[in-house]
Order: sequence, then structure tokens, then C-alpha cells
Amino acid sequence: MATRAVAVECFGLHWIDNIAWLVQSDEVVNFVGLRQKIRIKNPGGECPHQIPTEAEDPDQKSWKSFLNLASDPLVRAMLPIPHPPGSRTFFLQDGPRVSSELLLGLARLSSPVSLPVKPMWMLRKAIIRRELEATNLQPLIVTGITSHHRAMMEMLVEYAQYTPRTTILVGASEVVVPPSVERIETKLDQGVCAEIEQLPMEVIGA
Repeated sequence: MATRAVAVECFGLHWIDNIAWLVQSDEVVNFVGLRQKIRIKNPGGECPHQIPTEAEDPDQKSWKSFLNLASDPLVRAMLPIPHPPGSRTFFLQDGPRVSSELLLGLARLSSPVSLPVKPMWMLRKAIIRRELEATNLQPLIVTGITSHHRAMMEMLVEYAQYTPRTTILVGASEVVVPPSVERIETKLDQGVCAEIEQLPMEVIGA
């Protein structure tokens, strides 16, 4: 069977002829067992995730525990599900409920091979563009945003309107966000971090 070459704009999940294909690093797989060969033209850059495509379904106890968390707006925002460009930019107010442990624990849903949590102070225009164009599955979480970062934040939000990656901005209460950004809150308390640590989040995300 001839190998078909298809161009995609980023890593992640792509529908080709009504079949979903996961593109990550050097791996291109479908989820229906087709032997059809697809060669994806390299979208460029490095893939930030390695979702375990052959993972078995999570055990019922773990699945039920996750479902107890799944209605939380932050958890829903972190799910590795593709959406149209520009439709998934959120602002989460920093506070006692929002910790690096919580964000990194939820980030395991998309099996990161590089940290998707980036402090605002380290971002530059070229980095923002590269990160937002990387994938349509794994969220980018930008932390430490204050009112002093207004110009950089507005540039990030503007560019996010044209790229496929979900973006979650985490910042101070006084930050004024553009109208296109949806404010969310998390109801999870810090005690849930230990629970998340015990769950097979990579398998659940897959």
C-alpha cells in the first residue's frame, strides 16, 4: 500500500478522511486499527507531548476518582481535546487554590515531555509563537502575570486567536484581560494534589 503524504500545521490530533490520527514526534497512529500508511510532513519544532497510544483503559476506581474532578473548570480546560483556533483562552486568578503542584499534576493528562507551565517573565515574542503553534492537544499555562505584563499578555492573547493551542493565563486579581479571554475558577483544594499524584493521569488523558 502506497504511503500517503499529508501536511499538518502542528502536532496533535488531526482528522484525515474522517479518521483521527495522532501526530507526535516520529509517531503517526490512528485509533481504529487501520493499516493505512500516512506520512505526515513535519510540522516543525519539537513535539511537547508523548501520549501513550497503546495505553489500556484506566481501572474503574481511578476513572471514578477522576470523574469526581472532571466538572471543575480548570480540569475541563486542561483536557487534551482539540478545539478550533482562538476558542480556548482562559484566565485563572492566582490564589491559595492554584499551585504549581496542581497545574503540573493536571498537565500530566497530556503526557508532557517538556513542561507546559511557563512563567510570564521568561516569554518573548518568538517563544510565544513557537509554543502556541506546537500542538492542538496540550494546553500552554502561563503563570505569574501581573498588570506590568499587559502589553505582552495582549500580544499573547491576540496571537492565540489564530493558533490551535489552548492557553491558560494565571495571574493577579488586578489584571484586566481582553474580552476574548474567559475567566475561570477552580474549586479544587490543595488536598486534591495528593489524589492527582496517585491517579494514572497520562492513561486517563490518552
